[in-house]
This record gives sequence, C-alpha cells and structure tokens, in this order.
Amino acid sequence: MLRRTFVQTIIGSLCAHRFVTSPSSPTELPLLGLCVHLEEINDWDVRILEATPGLPIRTDIFWSHVERQKNVYSFAEYATAFKNIDAITPRLLPILGYGNPLYDGGSAPVSGSALQAFGRFAAASVEQFKQNINQWEIYNEPNLPQMWKGSTPDSAAYSRLYDTAVDAIRVEDPQALCVPGGLGNTDWRFWLEASQRSVHGPWTLCALHPYRRAAPETLQADVNDLGRAMQQPPQVWITEWGYSRLWQPLYDDEDLAALLHRAYWSAALAGVQRLYWYQFGTSNPEVPISGRGFDLVDRSNRKPTVAWNAFVQLSGLTRRYNHIERLTSTRSVYRIALSNALEHDAILVTIVPSGERVGDIAERHIEARWGRLTHMSGDVLLGAQQAGAVIYHHQ
Repeated sequence: MLRRTFVQTIIGSLCAHRFVTSPSSPTELPLLGLCVHLEEINDWDVRILEATPGLPIRTDIFWSHVERQKNVYSFAEYATAFKNIDAITPRLLPILGYGNPLYDGGSAPVSGSALQAFGRFAAASVEQFKQNINQWEIYNEPNLPQMWKGSTPDSAAYSRLYDTAVDAIRVEDPQALCVPGGLGNTDWRFWLEASQRSVHGPWTLCALHPYRRAAPETLQADVNDLGRAMQQPPQVWITEWGYSRLWQPLYDDEDLAALLHRAYWSAALAGVQRLYWYQFGTSNPEVPISGRGFDLVDRSNRKPTVAWNAFVQLSGLTRRYNHIERLTSTRSVYRIALSNALEHDAILVTIVPSGERVGDIAERHIEARWGRLTHMSGDVLLGAQQAGAVIYHHQ
C-alpha cells in the first residue's frame, strides 16, 4: 500500500533550510528489475546478466510472433531465451501484448472475435510457461495511441481486454498474478476508469511509466496524487522508467548512471513497490524511435557501459540494505539512512540535484558516487551537469 503519511512528510520537509529528521517506521525498498527483449538474448547477454543473479526481468511476448496462423501457436522464439535466462532469474514478468494482423487488421483487439482470440493467446502462453512464470502483464501502455493502434485509447475497451485475458489466464493458473498494463505518462486516471469498469475491479495494483525530462524527484507528486484520489490506494509498480540520450545529447554514461540512481531513490521515497528500468539493450526494429537511447549495454559492440555498472551496483546495494530507517532533507537535497537488520549494517544515501551544495560529507567517508562532484574547501559541490549525483557514504 502507498505510505501516504511518509510521502506527505517528505514533501512537507522540502521547505526546511537545514537537514531535519523526519521520523518514520522502517520502509521496504522497491524491488529493482530490468526490461529486456529476451527474443534477442544470446550467450554474451547471458554472461553480462549473470552479474545480477535473481534479477526480476520484464519482457514482451508478441501475439503476432506467436500466432502467425489462426489458432496455431508457436513459442519457439521465446522458449530458448526463457530457458537461457532461467538460471539468472526466477522472476519473469512477461507482457502479453499488441495486435495481430490476423485480427482487427493488426490494431488493438477491440472486436468480440479479436478479444476472444487474444484470450486464447493468453491461455496458450500461460499453458506453455506456467511451470516457471506466475505473473503476467496484460498489454503495454494502452492509454497511448502509438501502442493502442488503430483506434483512440479507451479505458472501457482496455477494461474488456483485461477481463478477457484474466478469465483465460486463471483457467490455466488460478493463482496467477495479473498486472494491468503499465501506463505512459503516469496516466493513473485512465487506470482508475478501467479499474472501475472491470468485472475484476477495483484493481489493487497500478503500473506506471513515469518517463519525464524533469528531475526524477517529481515522481513523488504524481504518486501522491494517485493516493489522494483513492479511498484505498493501490500498490504502485513502475514497469518502465529511464532517461534517453535522445532527449539530451549532452548526457553521457555518467549522467545516465546518476539519473538511474536518483530515479530509484525517488521511487523508494514515493512508496513504489517495484521498478523495472528501461532497458538492457536492443536492436529490435519493433522498438519505436522514442524507445532508443536508453540502453545500459552496447550490444552491437558487446560492451557494458558505466550506466550498466551503476545498475549492477544498485541491484546489489538494494539487496543488502533493505530498509529505509530515516529521511532528512533540505530544499531539494535528500538524505536516506539505510539498514540491514540481519547484518546490523547501515549506510547513508545523499541525493543531490545539479548545482546544490553539500557541505558535511568527508571525502574519506564516501564509498561510492554516481555523477560528477567537485571538492571545494572540504565541501562537496555538484557541477553544472543536469543529471546531479548520488553519494553513498558513512558518518
């Protein structure tokens, strides 16, 4: 559930002019995952992904790839990749998605016959993989015209698609978790309308894709608005988020690494339960141009990047330190105290936007940092880069 009191405390503390502790009970960190196009995975990719064992992975299953002839299903494209990745993660979140030229001309399935066909595709997918997969995301960004092709996005139409798929999935696996399609631009109002219309509603889980060129910390207001609109706030997952070089040509790997870490901690402070970062790396021609520039690895040259190293470090750190014990803030600077109850260990995380000054971190206490820092008179001062920085340190 959303921790509304905790989030409101955070936002209210932004007006402070010095670090002030905001008391709260220990708070679980979001599960960190990764968006991967598994149909492209080869041996090199598997070796790179082995740096993050147990990593939750979100991937597409394209209806048009599986059913090329009516009522004939082939999962050969995915079976090998799923087998290759099985040793790395037991937690796959497949997206059942997109149109099929055999039905409704390839547009989003809205007619009765297309909906029934989508339900059969969903059932076939669950039957094929249910031994290893027990969660399914139903479509992707149904509120956006570029994904809900052929007709204007319609919450009622998506609600019917969701209900059809859920009914089919639960015949094959009654305990399966069905995740509503992640919504572009944090359009939780579309989710709310669809949830209210659904025979399986009201939904208890809302998936968002909070892409933005603004600072990652602005996410907190979006999630807080959702919480205020609901009498019983849902769980919030972020099933896609990232920052693209196409948005800002001056971004380099260090900038993307800093934004990745800032975004994760922004999600944590907003009470988000999962975050799947977009994306591992792709050459898939079906990924639109708007999806380019997010890659953490250079697959064409078989080269991990600084941003990938930042992801690996963040993945390990969030498994070791799994509770937020304390939050302090001054203006737009956040400081989080993390703990590991089993090992009686703790670390501080300071999140600093560009241009902000932090004057109480000794260089010898810094364990890691992402983003550029300049040291002046013993203080830590951020440079002018838009990406800001995240500092991991001790007292």
